[in-house]
Amino acid sequence: MLTPSESKLLPSMLQRSLAGDCLHLMKMREMVPIDVDNPILGYKCRIVEMVFDPARLAEVNGRFAAEGYIIPDKMNVIAVNDDGTILVWGGANCVFWLRKGQPIAKGWDDNLAFEDLGDLTHRFKIRNKKAELDDMIKQLNRVFGTN
Repeated sequence: MLTPSESKLLPSMLQRSLAGDCLHLMKMREMVPIDVDNPILGYKCRIVEMVFDPARLAEVNGRFAAEGYIIPDKMNVIAVNDDGTILVWGGANCVFWLRKGQPIAKGWDDNLAFEDLGDLTHRFKIRNKKAELDDMIKQLNRVFGTN
């Protein structure tokens, strides 16, 4: 059980964590093309374009939906792979791969690329400065109308 002071801190901590994840994805743009893999699941791909933009989620998802990808609710496209698949982020913070015209399998296991976004991004040792995090939090608040 959380103490009252911990309960007050939790929303801020979650917000900073989300902002950090968003920054990591955006900073990966400078690294593409890049090979990534998940040895636990046996997933490998070559990312050729990072498309994630928290200020344009609907627009980015719309681009891929118009191209024939079935983007699940509450998931967002983050990358394009050289084999024509895309990576989407969502669910329980997981990253999934999708082929054009094919939905995520009902059990999700068939499409799971990374169990957690950090499994994709942390290997690159991307660092965020406090000012960058603060700015991303402001951007997220503008986009999602919080605070």
